[in-house]
Amino acid sequence: MLNVNKKAAETFKEIKVDGIKEIAEPHISIYNTEGIKAMLLFDNKLALTYEMAIPLKYLNFSKNNSFKYDIMLIGQVRAGNAVPNPLAPPPPGGGVSHYFDVPTNFGGEYTLAKK
Repeated sequence: MLNVNKKAAETFKEIKVDGIKEIAEPHISIYNTEGIKAMLLFDNKLALTYEMAIPLKYLNFSKNNSFKYDIMLIGQVRAGNAVPNPLAPPPPGGGVSHYFDVPTNFGGEYTLAKK
């Protein structure tokens, strides 16, 4: 897992940003000045943990103090017999890994508590 996580840290250096009007660039460095942070790690059971921090000033709050988000892990595009992603560890029991092969998105809606 150390090698997989090291390779991930060396490979994923940009965050794609969409829907934040204050940020015009479609991709920002993970070392950006906007305060947006993202990190991913695999644990010893191959579970992926993804963490992101976005300053509240970039969230578009509704009247009831809520906001919605959608995050997409883009995946990779493969053609023909292309080699699977080298970052992807084999699934339990062996075989070909399909981590990162297809886009995965998740989202939610949250309401902040009032003071």
